Amino acid sequence: MRVSAHIAFYCHPPEIQKKRNIYITKVINEYLNTWEVTSMDIFIHTNSENAKYIEASLNYGPQIKIEFIVHDLSTETNPKYLTWKHRELMNTQKNDYDVFVYLEDDTGVSNAAFQYWLKYKDTFKKNNIDLGFARVETLDNKEYYCHDILIQCSGVFPILDTLFTWNHASFAAFWILDREELHKFITSRFWSRYCFFPNGLDAPESSFIQESAGIGFKMSYQRGAFYPIDINTKHISDMCVVYHLANNYISNGHPQGNFNIKKMSPLQNELL
Repeated sequence: MRVSAHIAFYCHPPEIQKKRNIYITKVINEYLNTWEVTSMDIFIHTNSENAKYIEASLNYGPQIKIEFIVHDLSTETNPKYLTWKHRELMNTQKNDYDVFVYLEDDTGVSNAAFQYWLKYKDTFKKNNIDLGFARVETLDNKEYYCHDILIQCSGVFPILDTLFTWNHASFAAFWILDREELHKFITSRFWSRYCFFPNGLDAPESSFIQESAGIGFKMSYQRGAFYPIDINTKHISDMCVVYHLANNYISNGHPQGNFNIKKMSPLQNELL
């Protein structure tokens, strides 16, 4: 299994960049490096040659190769357009890899989350429903807070060997597709247009440039996603969790940083 992973890594002023370097180092060393794959090519899309300085901090296995791609953003109206720059290259790769991933530079996706996707993706794809990931923040590694999903899920559905529940939200600042799904994405209207249109689908473009890049193919249809339930705890299962390493919502007291992931499960009410 060959994986093509694309990361958007914007170089900020030095006082900000020092912290951002820590995040992307963890994304590669502590998360992507653990994936059980034959090979993974990581393409880091950036706006500055200075981004290459993080290479000295990267420690990964022989299955991984990394390439830095510097984009000139001088003609762009917003630097967040960097988050869309991976698509031209990914399009040329559509027949060369088995799995395609896009993620932001502070989003940690564990091997457990990858294995969860592998296990259920074909069943979900066959039934034209979407597999969800919950992006969380944590200060103590004990309690997870999900700032992209802020209301409880609904319904309980037995699928294969576990239970799933549905939520209208499915944003996680990353997406993962197999080759067949990527081909469908590329030929859809969502590949080159912005996917999130708060002013309607006829709007010329979305003001949520970065968020739209992270929506990907499935959420473009705004049909929500299904999340696995841990049968023992009745909470949302950790296998669908991905990590927002910046922790800026929970640490800054943002309203979106106080929704405990336990509240997502509709079976939570049985525990109260």
